[in-house]
Formats: sequence, structure tokens, C-alpha cells
Amino acid sequence: MALVAHPMACSESEDGGAGDPIPAEGEGEGEGQLPPEDELPDLAWEVEVVQGDRAGQDADIQMGPDGNPVIIHFRPTGDEAPCVKSPFAKNLEAELVYSSRGPAGWSNEVVTVVDVRIGVSLRFDSSGVAHLAFPGGDQETANWCGGNDMMLMTRQGGAWGAQQDLQVESAVPGATCRKQQNVCNKGDVTGLWPALAFSPSGRQALVFQDVHFGFTKEDFDSSDVEIAMGPGWSVSSLWDSGGGGKMSAAVFDLGEDLGVAWYAEKGGIWFMREVDGAFPGDDAEPVLVDDVVTRYRLSMVALPEGGFALAYYAYDGGLKSGDLWYASSPDGADWRVEPVDQSAHTGMSPSLALDSRGRPVIAYARCNEVGEKECHRNRDAIRLARRRSDGGWKLETIDKAAGEETDEHDSVSLALDSDDMPWVAFRRSRFDASTGQTIGDLRVARARTR
Repeated sequence: MALVAHPMACSESEDGGAGDPIPAEGEGEGEGQLPPEDELPDLAWEVEVVQGDRAGQDADIQMGPDGNPVIIHFRPTGDEAPCVKSPFAKNLEAELVYSSRGPAGWSNEVVTVVDVRIGVSLRFDSSGVAHLAFPGGDQETANWCGGNDMMLMTRQGGAWGAQQDLQVESAVPGATCRKQQNVCNKGDVTGLWPALAFSPSGRQALVFQDVHFGFTKEDFDSSDVEIAMGPGWSVSSLWDSGGGGKMSAAVFDLGEDLGVAWYAEKGGIWFMREVDGAFPGDDAEPVLVDDVVTRYRLSMVALPEGGFALAYYAYDGGLKSGDLWYASSPDGADWRVEPVDQSAHTGMSPSLALDSRGRPVIAYARCNEVGEKECHRNRDAIRLARRRSDGGWKLETIDKAAGEETDEHDSVSLALDSDDMPWVAFRRSRFDASTGQTIGDLRVARARTR
């Protein structure tokens, strides 16, 4: 367990302006150090627009079996979806878009239309088949607007198969609830914050949140962490009634044991792992990684020497600001946490990957200076942090706001290609006061050595 304070820094070094491509000069160093030159190459960035017209929400980029990047993301259509909860309530529909890059550039394929956007996960299995998990299905409850089931789709031969409805209600066969009155088996709002994981040998897992009726505070405070194991995708409760499952992350380690991390509704980042292919018994407790408040999805990897690592945003409510943090553990029980970037209100939407030498790389968004509530056009940016050989972090800016006062970056996702070059997907958007809509596009920044 790791319990630490999260001090806020009050200054930041700045680099040059934005452009396309953008020279990525090292503009700051984590942990307040001024390191010697190391082996990390300097990078230059080329930014490509993948899709416009409000695309890019919750972007998730992966390297496909052919070595080219693919991205799953939401594109709100602006159309209203019906809601049986109340004649005055409404949801907005969104296309779930699969973007792939080929010799002719990017192509965008609408997979389906959804009316709930609370997490999406895209992963390839060991055979190169794409799996897509998202909350959807028909609206079946009077207390929730939109689809409320755990949905799964696969893509083979260039086409998506039919949607599979893995979980339609909160009840799990054989579940013995930790709270009284059979709380964990009541309700039917499930499938939120899905996280897929696949091992090299073919093990398959899907972790998601169940919020019971999805209506009262107690529903969320008693939410369950559910897990489905493929290929049959039978569902069981990993941690029920504890308010877990939000912003979930899942990955298999080198021994093919599954690690699962989540943020709890009452606070804190929590972790559980398998031992020899099985989770502990019903009386096992999750490990507290860090007692923080976070507002963005966790990003987790398995370490080559064994164990797990997490990148996350830690929010300080008093200063209305936050930082980027990194946590690592050799066994999932004892965690070491460290700041990566405290230079501003930063660390939003972090995405973590490891290069071929096992060094962590993190892409994330920066919003403003410490203490400011709104994003600032001269501070808003997409950033990259790379671990140096001396243990510090090399920080650089990938893309900066173009000058619009309301420009902002979010929905950041990182993948490394076979040459260890980062590909960073992100949404660049601004609020249009004349229409009351957020407009913008999905972009990808591609790194090259200088």
C-alpha cells in the first residue's frame, strides 16, 4: 500500500510555439532535476486530422496486427435519443467510429450508434481479432437513460460481427453480496467503464462496472467490479458492493495472471490480481494504490521484470488543479508512487505504454497554470513524458492550442509502433457559444526522430 501527499508545484518552463510538424524540445524535467544528456532521442511531430465534425471523444488507439494504428472513438451526432426515465430527460446519440490508417491515409467506419458514452475498450487478441466492448443495448429500466447492458463485438475479415449482449442485469449467479439485502444482485444498469485484456497464450478478460439501478447515490457507492472471462464470457463478481469499477484498467502480466485497477466512487485507486490464474477468495480485499481523487481513466501496463505500473491524474480540490503521477509494484501488493509532471494543471487523460526496453512513456493533456479554473490558450497542450536512464522524466510538448481562447485537448491515447515511435491520438475541440455545441476533431500526432 502506498499513501503519499501530493504537493503542487507553482512554476513551469515553457518551450516554443505550436506548428505542424512541431519540434519537441525538452522543456522540463520531472522531479525537479536537471539531468545530463541521455539516450532518449529528440522527437519531431507530424499531426494528422483523422476525422472532423466533433469526432474523437474517448479515443482509444491500438497498433493493429499489420503494424498500422487503429482508433475507436465516439462522434456525437447532436441527435436526441429517447429516454423512458422522464419525458424531460434526454440523451444525445453518438456514432461509435473505427478509424484505421492505410496507404491512402485514414478511413472512418461507423460501427454502431449508441446513447451512452461511459467507457469503450478496443483490443486485439493473440490471433489478431479485434474486440470492442462498450455499454449499449436496449434501454430496459425506468431509472436510467440509454442502453444499460455490457456489449461486445469482434472484427474479422474486415467486417464487424453482430453485437453480443454479455450482461443485461446486475444479478450474477452464485454471487454472495458483501452488503446486506442482496444489494449486489439488484438492478440492471451494467457494462460501464469496460476494459479488455488478452494474453499471448489466448487468455481473455473483460472488466466492467455495475451500478445496480443507476439512480441513487447508494447505487453508485455500492457498485460492483464485474469480470467476464472469454471465450465463453461468463460473468462473475470480482469485488461487489464496494463502489468500485469506475475508470477500470486490466492487463495480463508476464506470468499470464490478470491485474485489475479501478477508481472507487468514494475515492482512491484500488488493485486486485490473480495468483496462478485465479483471484483470491471472497474474503480478499483489494489493495489501495493511492488515496487520491481522479477524474480520468486509469492506464496500466505489465512490467517486463514482473509486476504492474499505472499512470493517473491526481486532483487537488483545494487548488482546483492536478498532477500526473506514476505508480509501480513488483507484486501488486506494495506500490511506489511518484510525481511525473507537476508544472501546471496537468496529467489529464493519461495513457501509458512501455518501449521495447521496458521504459514507461506517458501521453497526457495539460490545461492551465496552477490555480486557474479554465483552460488557457497559452497553456493548453498535449504532452509526453519518457523515463530517462537516471530515473527522471523527459517532458515535452506535442501539440499546443492554436490561439482560440476556448481551445482544449482531451481524450488522449498512446501507442508505440515497432520502432518505439509514439502515436498519440487526441481530441482538439472548443465550445461554440453561438450553437451551444462542442466542435472539434480527432487528431493523431506521429513522432519521428530528429
